[in-house]
Amino acid sequence: RNVALKQGAEQSTWLRIDLRDRWLAEYAVDGQIPNDTHDSSRLTCTHTALRRPRAATWQKRCSCCRNFRNVSFTQPVEITRFILENRRSCCPERLKNFSLTVYPVTDSYKPITFRGSDEENLTYSVVPSPRISFPVTQVKITEGFNTERILTLCE
Repeated sequence: RNVALKQGAEQSTWLRIDLRDRWLAEYAVDGQIPNDTHDSSRLTCTHTALRRPRAATWQKRCSCCRNFRNVSFTQPVEITRFILENRRSCCPERLKNFSLTVYPVTDSYKPITFRGSDEENLTYSVVPSPRISFPVTQVKITEGFNTERILTLCE
């Protein structure tokens, strides 16, 4: 079951190439997986902006240096695995080397971080080991260290 479906989503920056391109955070929790076309990705994927020293005025900037995406749950959830869908029409390198951090409902547990692989995949499956032993309230996906690239996620 997709517990992230229609949950609150935010990201560090958002990419805007032209007026038709939106690439908003909520596209990564809409339940739709894109096909191989650019138009499909435009409606179902989310992209952060390429990090640069000076951002254009239309970019929402964060205080940290790495692009990220958060999903916050309205109720704590139990998670046994994560499935991340990459863009199909281009740019599979944008998701490789990601970090995925889960945040507990209370301070009695510490957040746990999992690292993605160095391979370019259309679908990434992360089975936490050790198993997550607490209810999760937030998941944060962060671009790999020293990559300075757009972070793309489609579901």
